[in-house]
Order: sequence, then C-alpha cells, then structure tokens
Amino acid sequence: MLEKSKRKHKRFPLFAIAELRCGDKSITTMVDNISLQGIGLYSLKPLELGARVEIQIKFISTEGDEKSDTLTGTVVWSLRRDDIYMMGIVFDSELTSEEHPNLYNHWLYLKKWE
Repeated sequence: MLEKSKRKHKRFPLFAIAELRCGDKSITTMVDNISLQGIGLYSLKPLELGARVEIQIKFISTEGDEKSDTLTGTVVWSLRRDDIYMMGIVFDSELTSEEHPNLYNHWLYLKKWE
C-alpha cells in the first residue's frame, strides 16, 4: 500500500458504486475513498496489478440526484481480506472540472469538510 507521504492529494471518503471494465471483464465495486489522482475500492472479484481499467463512478449528488463520470486508470495495489479485495487505482489524469464535472464538483464539496 502507498505511504501517505507518497500521495500528492488527500483522499476523502465517498459512498459510491464504481463499475470497472477490464477487457471483457466487468466488476461492480464499492468506493471507499477518492482523491484527484486515484480511488480506493472494495470488490468481491480481484484484478491483477497493472490492469488497465475504465471506471464509471456513480454517486448521489448533494442535490439528491444520481450522477456519474467515467475515468481510466491502472490498478496499483490490491489486498485480499477474507472474501473481500481492496484495490487502489491511479487515474490516467487528475479529476478536472472540464473532463469530470460531476465528480470534480462533488470532490470539492467533500474537500470543504476537511
């Protein structure tokens, strides 16, 4: 797992679903946390380190609407605890208001509570 000192951006808890696509494989996961550069997930199915994924993150906005944004990234760590896999994915590019407006605005909302 990455040490805190190696992270460029702080992570914030996020209650959300992430649909991962890796080749012909599709996995539904629960989001644990998010930063501008990556995401921590819980899954019942593993993905290999280095796997390239497309991630559709679905969450409830502060207005109560379902929102989503899609990103791409790479699995950089994975741990198994009993039947649950914890994974870390680094995004190919940071969250921005231009490319990921829904998720970026929600991240700003989460950040103001730090």
